[in-house]
Amino acid sequence: MARQGVRVAVFDRGPVAGEQSSRAWGFIRKQGRHPAEIPLAAEASVLWDEITDEFGFESTHRVKSGILMPAETPEDEQVVETSYLDAQTHGLTSEILNAKALKEKLPQLAGS
Repeated sequence: MARQGVRVAVFDRGPVAGEQSSRAWGFIRKQGRHPAEIPLAAEASVLWDEITDEFGFESTHRVKSGILMPAETPEDEQVVETSYLDAQTHGLTSEILNAKALKEKLPQLAGS
């Protein structure tokens, strides 16, 4: 908005962008959301890329990586499948890994 000439003010409890909610880990999760939220999260990711390009990594500490949603029960598998289909609908890169493929991709993981 500021780039378009609108005066803006940012208010935060502490230093701007210095804290996060008790549940957030500081990432922009696009998958595993309600389908209506996915385009907004995808746009936020693009905006963070632009801000990082403009101000540098030292300002944003933006690191792009993936997220892993493990499925331990049939109900979990359904959640993962639904998330995968939502991702495909919105053009996100996503894949479902079986146990063997997961161990090949992340051999440091232990357990079943």
